[in-house]
Amino acid sequence: MLIQCYSEGSCIRDLKVTGRLRLKTLNHPKNLVEFANWIEDSTKVVFSTTLKRVEWKNSELIQIKSDKDISEEVKQLKQQPGKDMVIFGGARMAATLVELGLIDEYRLKLEPVILGNGKPLFKEINERVKLKLVKSKGFNSGVVGLYYEPLKKHN
Repeated sequence: MLIQCYSEGSCIRDLKVTGRLRLKTLNHPKNLVEFANWIEDSTKVVFSTTLKRVEWKNSELIQIKSDKDISEEVKQLKQQPGKDMVIFGGARMAATLVELGLIDEYRLKLEPVILGNGKPLFKEINERVKLKLVKSKGFNSGVVGLYYEPLKKHN
């Protein structure tokens, strides 16, 4: 199962999928010890058109040329034994996987703050994806976790 997740604590999964840009921001999150240990010890797959190697512990580089390559690789990864995968990609990586219909579940985190700016997460999505709420969970911090499944898979 491929999960688009925006709350690290709710995404304890076997395999992490990321792109080159997100790799740069996640490579050494030492100030977040628990998260750092979790991500450091996890198996990771990095999709890139430009990287030649990945030196991060437990990481595998999958060089791609197109979205078709991503689709084929993710489909193969989903067939492997284990539990779920989580995407730690940026907006571009998430949009690609949404457009390809490869995400089985969305886990969104609603934070109790209004920022006023930021990069829209789904800006690059061209086709509407209808979702069904399957679970919600409130936390003492005021954060609300929202769990959705797509109503229609388009692959």
